[in-house]
Amino acid sequence: MTDDEIAHRHGWETRARVDQCHYTQVVEYCHCGATRSVYEQRDFDEPLQVAFARIDCPDCRLLLRGREPDSWGVRT
Repeated sequence: MTDDEIAHRHGWETRARVDQCHYTQVVEYCHCGATRSVYEQRDFDEPLQVAFARIDCPDCRLLLRGREPDSWGVRT
């Protein structure tokens, strides 16, 4: 390993956001070629975020228990 490699600190840049049902995967890149993924949970208190929730996902159902979207047709 060279001194430059040892002293390198990653300079992360967001280059991709991949929407999933109850989270968003943020893919970050460094100029050295390293990558990492960070996962951000959706805020289901925000109505526009609820649009991504899936009725067939156990985590979404748990996160929205008692506040299920009308489109799911769930009766409580």
